Amino acid sequence: MGVVRMDLVTQGLLGAAVGTAVGARRLGWKAAVFGALGGLLPDSDVFFSQTPGVEHWVIHRGVTHSLWFGPLVGSALAMLSIGIGNAWRARQKQAPLDDAARRAWFAVWILAIFTHPLLDAVTQYGTQWFAPFTDWRAAIAAMPIIDPLYSLLLIGGLVAAAFTTGQRAEQRARIALGLSCAYIAVAAVQQPLGAHMAHKELTRQGLNGPSVLQVSSHTTMFTPFLRRVVARTEDGYLIGFVSTLNPQPIQWRRVEVDPVAQRLADQILSGEGDGRRYRRFATGPIVPEILQREDGAQVLRLHDARYGFPGQSLAGQWGLEYTLNEQGRPVGRGVRYRIPREATGERIEALMRAKLGLPNAVF
Repeated sequence: MGVVRMDLVTQGLLGAAVGTAVGARRLGWKAAVFGALGGLLPDSDVFFSQTPGVEHWVIHRGVTHSLWFGPLVGSALAMLSIGIGNAWRARQKQAPLDDAARRAWFAVWILAIFTHPLLDAVTQYGTQWFAPFTDWRAAIAAMPIIDPLYSLLLIGGLVAAAFTTGQRAEQRARIALGLSCAYIAVAAVQQPLGAHMAHKELTRQGLNGPSVLQVSSHTTMFTPFLRRVVARTEDGYLIGFVSTLNPQPIQWRRVEVDPVAQRLADQILSGEGDGRRYRRFATGPIVPEILQREDGAQVLRLHDARYGFPGQSLAGQWGLEYTLNEQGRPVGRGVRYRIPREATGERIEALMRAKLGLPNAVF
């Protein structure tokens, strides 16, 4: 839930910046406040997606993140805001809102809501732009869900806008949005760059032979410049990390896959229902593992290999888990699991050093 809360902060900042950029001249401080609310609105689906199964990944970033949601719901909220505003002005014996103010309300609500799924689409988690008609996910592994530098660009623009009014406030917010878009463009380049560096390192270390089937590049927390790279091989995976700012030799960690676990995973993921939904959500490598719980039961875990760090969560931090019966077959439906990882100061420092390509205690 901590990641979700930080994601809400970023989306609220984006909505406030968008609202200020299009409505500060006509609506004043209300443009930022209601823009922030509009930016947060799509994530209201978290209240309906707290299920133990794969439905969580279908509901969250689903219908409320569709491209039609902003224009439709934003228009309704704009008309409501105009109606409330005119009623208040009538009580104060003032003239109704003029055309420019009414247009500003539409712009604030529609654009603040609409830009939310656009930002979500440049994270590897992705978002369902065309729900409920399809569960296809728009996902570019450009930025992490939490990126302090991106948020600081928006904060800087909002602070600068707060010290002025009208057109100048709009201009300052637009400059901040322009800089944030430029940052996203730079971040987007890191995905193919990370994959290129991984291929180069595999070749240098004599590993890039016919057994390497696929190489993918993923984000890590806080900045886009440390890439988690995953190479799928015939018998498992090679997982490593590389800084695109200061590349160093990749210390590949081999994850061997049990053929039985792979066979069970292929059966689940090639089917319909939960398997299909999870395959569509993960949009990349899924690492299967059979392990024994403390109660003695055997389970099959399907790790989403886009996420994870060295140690217990190297293969993945979360995914679907199936209980196996005495014959070693999955029974019942898959249940979401997550491997907790404590965010200590030492680990955060090591993560930041790794992003700069410096010696660190974790990677």
